[in-house]
This record gives sequence, structure tokens and C-alpha cells, in this order.
Amino acid sequence: MKTKRNLFSVSAFGLYSHGLVSLITNKIYSLQGNIVDVEESSRRGLFSMFLVVDFSASEQTDDQISTALKDLQNEVDIRMVIRRYKVKDPVLPAQHENHLVTIIGVDQPGIIAKISSLLHTYRITIEKTRMIARGRFFSMEMLIDTSTMITSPERTHAEQIKQVKSDLRKLCAEIDQSVVIQSGEIYQRQKKLVVFDVESSLVQQASLNKFIKAVSSRLKVRS
Repeated sequence: MKTKRNLFSVSAFGLYSHGLVSLITNKIYSLQGNIVDVEESSRRGLFSMFLVVDFSASEQTDDQISTALKDLQNEVDIRMVIRRYKVKDPVLPAQHENHLVTIIGVDQPGIIAKISSLLHTYRITIEKTRMIARGRFFSMEMLIDTSTMITSPERTHAEQIKQVKSDLRKLCAEIDQSVVIQSGEIYQRQKKLVVFDVESSLVQQASLNKFIKAVSSRLKVRS
């Protein structure tokens, strides 16, 4: 018989300062908690961290655990949110149907909103989103799961995925973005796109011209 686990979701967010990850995880360790899932990010001076922690081995009560974690707010400039984590029917990793969507183009308002709205109409889960370029040049990766996608009676699951990809490419064309959709074993994917900025459209410095001038004196002109 399996022992029921005492799971909590622990979220921390606020201004970044050195040692935050160590501070939070050591507090959990002191409360005899075992971290079973974690995701942490630090961007532009802002910090966020999400954890699922198993406190089954802890001798502390739920209220004592929550109070001890929230006391971290008095030590650093972050906010802690602690809740009971209830799992009814966990989805096994083997049941996931992941695709990696990469969007590339010139930045403009509404890109993420329009793409996420399209995925929402098909009830596709966005598992992770991250920016891989910032500034005038926009590039973003979305990890999506189509295992819970709504399928119409007229199409098979495979046909519906094909339709989603078609709609996504059409939408990106309308908002002047390029899109790469990778399916299958995305964690072992190979890079398929290389961007060269030969006209200083993305990088303002005339790096190519400087390079040509630097090597031109070493090139031998043949008659």
C-alpha cells in the first residue's frame, strides 16, 4: 500500500538577491522536506521560483511549515505563497505529446497573446515559455502538450495536429513572424536554423565590414 504524500506547492517571487535559492532550499531541508519538482528563474533583477515539496517525513505541523517558510519574507525582499498540493490524476510523462514551437521575428506588441489564444482554442497546454532573444529582435520558445487537444469528429488526432500547425504558420505569417515547429524527441533535437546578420538589420555595429577590412590586407589578389 502506498503512503499518502504530504505535498505542498511553494512559490517565491520578488527582487533578486544573491543566495536566494540556497536560502529557500536550506529552509525546506531544515523542515525535513524533499523537493520533488522545481523551476527557478532570474530575469532583469526579478526572481521567481516554484517548488513542489514532500513534507511527509517532517515532524512539523502544516501550520508550522507554512509559518517557517513565510518567515523568509522578513529576511529578504520576496513574497512566499504556500498551499496544499493535491494531485487527483497525475499525467504520466509517457502520455505527454510535446512539440517545441520557436517564434522568430522583429518585436511588436501582441505576439504572445495572439499565439497563446490560438493554442487555447484547441485546448493545448503551454507547459513552458521562454524568451531566447530580447530587444528589437524577438525570439521565443514554447513547449506545448497536445495530448489534451480537442479533436473534431471530422478529423483524426494526427490530422488535427496538422491543422494546428497550419493555423499557427498562417497566424505567424500575418504578424510577420517566422515559426519552427519541432515534434518527436525534442530534447535530443539538433539546431536547424542559423541567422546571419549581413546588413546590420539586427546588430547595429558594422561587424562584417570591419572584418573584411581587417583581413583584406592579408588576401593575395590573383590575376
